[in-house]
Amino acid sequence: MNDKYLIPVFVSGTILLVLFVFFIIAYLLVQKHKQNAYALEKSRIAYDHRNNILKTRIDEQERTLHQISKELHDNIGMLLHFKSLNIDRIGMLATDEEQKKLIRNAQDILDHLLADVRSISHSLNSDYVKNLGIKDAVTKELEYVHAATGIVCTVNVEGNEVGYAPAKELLVYRIVQEALHN
Repeated sequence: MNDKYLIPVFVSGTILLVLFVFFIIAYLLVQKHKQNAYALEKSRIAYDHRNNILKTRIDEQERTLHQISKELHDNIGMLLHFKSLNIDRIGMLATDEEQKKLIRNAQDILDHLLADVRSISHSLNSDYVKNLGIKDAVTKELEYVHAATGIVCTVNVEGNEVGYAPAKELLVYRIVQEALHN
């Protein structure tokens, strides 16, 4: 082969080799980018799925608590109220002072029980927090703790109150309830 053809062939071969390496590197970079995008999308889908499961679990728990709240308020509260009316009537019929005293004690216990059932019913109901507000709902919860245990608790809010979405306030309230009861 002639020297005059050797240099252009060598230069052409080198250029082709460089172009080939360039296209291989570009292809690998594009594939790596696609792989990263796929992994990122997969992570996002898994994250969304976990969040949906958590939201569904929280929604189901709130529906259950709401149903329990409704049952406590409507059924047990009503039965306690009727029992209270019966004890009042028995108290009117009692003739002995000792009987009247026992009936008043029973009535006081029943009234306290009815108030506790209403309080529990309200604290289980998510609308209670929404209507009352997080600060007042937590304050009421601390009053229940004080009534049950004698422990004095207070809520101190510093700065300006910031309103959050009802779902977030309810979540904070449930965390406070769990912390207090544990």
